[in-house]
Amino acid sequence: MGDLRRTRRGQLGFSMVELMVALLILALALFAIMSMILHSAGTKEAQRELMRAKEASHQKLEELRSQPWTELSMIAPLSPVYGAFTVEGLSPPAPANKQGMGTVTVLATRPDPSSPATPSLIDVEVRIQWRSVRGDGNYSVRSLLTR
Repeated sequence: MGDLRRTRRGQLGFSMVELMVALLILALALFAIMSMILHSAGTKEAQRELMRAKEASHQKLEELRSQPWTELSMIAPLSPVYGAFTVEGLSPPAPANKQGMGTVTVLATRPDPSSPATPSLIDVEVRIQWRSVRGDGNYSVRSLLTR
């Protein structure tokens, strides 16, 4: 029983300084754990948003690939912006609703050497912009469409 501490009055227990140091160490450990949990939750949400933007942009690109070539080749020379669309589940760049904004842009056309009126390649970019948990998010995919 020599391990037990005795105070001046002969009482067993911890001193007030030992208790304060122990509580300080415990508070710092809890703060570090909570900070780590909040950071990982933010990272998880940012990755979810990025995956949603990737899925939506590739889906839109596949939608463009499935359209008839005549429709795409007629629109390409007229306007660089093919169309705007919304992406469900992403916050918009300007807070209005819970949908990110996407645009399809025809960047350039390369005419078919045999027929100068219709292009043989269309350079398309699908860009999605949203307000992320870590600032403004932006994802784009670019592809060449051919006949």
